[in-house]
Amino acid sequence: MGVGDGVGGWHGQDNANASLYARKIMHYSSVELERAGTDNGQLAAVDPVDILQRAYDRTSKDAAALGFVGSTTACVVVLANDELRIANLGDCGVAIVRQGEYVFRTEEQVHSFNYPYQLGTTAQDLPGDSQRFHVRAQHGDIVVIASDGVWDNLFDEDLLGIVRAQIDWDPQPLDALGAMFGDGFERPSAATVSSGTLGSAFAGALSWASSALLAKSGLGGESGAIPPLTSSASSEPEPPSSTTTAAAGTPLPPSPSSPPEGDGGVGVGATPTLQPCTADVAPAGPARTWTGGEAVTEMQLAAAAIPLVSRARRAAVHASARANPQTIADAIASRAKEASEDPRGASPFQSRALREGLYYQGGKVDDISVVVGVVRDPTRVIRGQLRAVASAGRGAAAGGGGRG
Repeated sequence: MGVGDGVGGWHGQDNANASLYARKIMHYSSVELERAGTDNGQLAAVDPVDILQRAYDRTSKDAAALGFVGSTTACVVVLANDELRIANLGDCGVAIVRQGEYVFRTEEQVHSFNYPYQLGTTAQDLPGDSQRFHVRAQHGDIVVIASDGVWDNLFDEDLLGIVRAQIDWDPQPLDALGAMFGDGFERPSAATVSSGTLGSAFAGALSWASSALLAKSGLGGESGAIPPLTSSASSEPEPPSSTTTAAAGTPLPPSPSSPPEGDGGVGVGATPTLQPCTADVAPAGPARTWTGGEAVTEMQLAAAAIPLVSRARRAAVHASARANPQTIADAIASRAKEASEDPRGASPFQSRALREGLYYQGGKVDDISVVVGVVRDPTRVIRGQLRAVASAGRGAAAGGGGRG
């Protein structure tokens, strides 16, 4: 996947065509990536910086032959087995959302305010100057690649809210957690579900439960940084090998857990590995009365909650893997365009301008390009489909018996 954004500074200059330059960079990146896959038989050895270098060389030859000038920022992301390899040059950006939370986000690469790194006919930057990242991919990861027309107009929390709103979350796995934790655990209400903000409520409740159960188990510590809790029954997730895409750094703390083996559904399985969640949590308290009058310690309560949190996280993975990348890309592009045309609304570009001592208000009108991919492990998808068919078969059999 990739995004190229032609630099607008060429506007008004004779024989300038930054748009054509950007399109050629992305076209040749696609050609070179396809060639690399054909030559090697696999993408395991592919380096997106090398892909970008070859595309740059061919575009430079075309520009010289056709007699035009221009430049572009560029971002290329390759899924090689279970690894996302990223090359980003300029102010395009990549964000990875896992179970409704950020796990990775690039930073813009600029020489100075509003002067991004760029590839071009007279630019000093080269593909080798790109930021390089390798991120372990997981089933259900949502990858967002966008031009600065998105990042200049949407704050990170706004974009995350848009992604969450496009996922078909199931609130039922949280009900059992709510019954167990009682006070302090806010389950999504019917109003929350109908208003389209269930994704934020689901992710928030899940993070709270993960933090709380680890604190109650006595593993939280005083600093609030909660260590991981690993089950001996855990196993590494199967490497995803495909990505569904649609068009329209700095790593963040890995709050969501690694998904356990299985089809991503909510069935009972081995207790997964839980990653840490950094949050303010209440200290472990005295023994409390559980359902049925049985007195249990907070550690026992935490141990009992682990499978429930695991089940809720598996539901989150399943929901994310089923997300439609086209609807996510369309929603992000639409909201970014709306924000760019708002002369009074706050924007990230406005915030950066003010930090530079420049007066600016509102959004920034600019080109908006968005590509969204959903990482899906084909083996898990197939198992999920087979399980659904088996369930449907049992339901039909039971229905037939009833009619008889």
